[in-house]
Amino acid sequence: MKETPFITIGIASYNYARFLPRAFEAIKRQSFRDFEVLYCDDGSTDDSVAVIRSFMENHPDMTIRQVEGKNGGVMANKNRILQNARGEYVMLCDADDWMDDNCLELLAEKAKQTGADRIIAGFRNVTDKGNGVLETGQVEEVPPHPSKWNQFQHHGCLYRRAVYVEQDIWFRPDCYPDDFDFIERFNAHCGQAAFVHQVVYNFYHNGQSTSSVKDRTSRWYYLNLFREITALTAQLLPQLGQEDAWQLQAVVMRIYLADVFSTRNGGELRELTALLNRAMPDCLNNPLLYSRARSPYRTNTFYKSLVLVILMRLHCLAPAAALYRVLQRGGKT
Repeated sequence: MKETPFITIGIASYNYARFLPRAFEAIKRQSFRDFEVLYCDDGSTDDSVAVIRSFMENHPDMTIRQVEGKNGGVMANKNRILQNARGEYVMLCDADDWMDDNCLELLAEKAKQTGADRIIAGFRNVTDKGNGVLETGQVEEVPPHPSKWNQFQHHGCLYRRAVYVEQDIWFRPDCYPDDFDFIERFNAHCGQAAFVHQVVYNFYHNGQSTSSVKDRTSRWYYLNLFREITALTAQLLPQLGQEDAWQLQAVVMRIYLADVFSTRNGGELRELTALLNRAMPDCLNNPLLYSRARSPYRTNTFYKSLVLVILMRLHCLAPAAALYRVLQRGGKT
């Protein structure tokens, strides 16, 4: 076994036995081979561990390590990956996701070319229509003018292990959403990010996943998540230079504008807007919102956001959101 593989593929799983064969078969097909697989099980009560052991027995040519622990939740399980990884870079994967066959090759090539601390690629959203029929939804391509602050999901990303170890960056059990919190703090110490403009990763939307909770009292409810996102952002912005601050503000604005049309009533919209204004009172003066040449958004997202920002300036965003809610309710009757 190679002591230091180039990439550790970390898979955090809890009771996802039914998805594991798809994820591991995709890893087996990778054209790049300098990797280890680190499977971290969070005390599963299904046959997840048996599935992995069978795969290990049937594929002795693959370096697969298994770490089991008592059920401690998703963040504790992801920390098992960070703590036990040996690779120069770490890739965090959900157990129900899978890679394209050239995923690791493209990520590793970019990492070796640039020596960057973080490598970011495009990914596609995939849903199950039933009976095993998969449907590709929105494709999250790397935009023409990408920024490390613009990608706050782990899908199709590599992280240099030395950065989070030296800076003591781990998943914190009291911070939601976990990907935003970890990446925001990692980015603050990330010397350089590099980008793979191909789409290489499949992000499976599982209706039973934690992040799909619709309960308004849950910390995973979108309004509660935005409350935590703005609190984290307000802490970090004073530590950043102007360009990095604008880039971070731009991604929080993108989240805000998407959440506007998830609000269920005027009260939620007012609370959402108050959270934004407390964290970023000058957000409408961010030049990246108005410059296509500098925007970190994809082209279609930039123009949609520009229209919504103009509506904000004209104090017309709330009526637009209210009209959208009425139309949505009308479409369901």
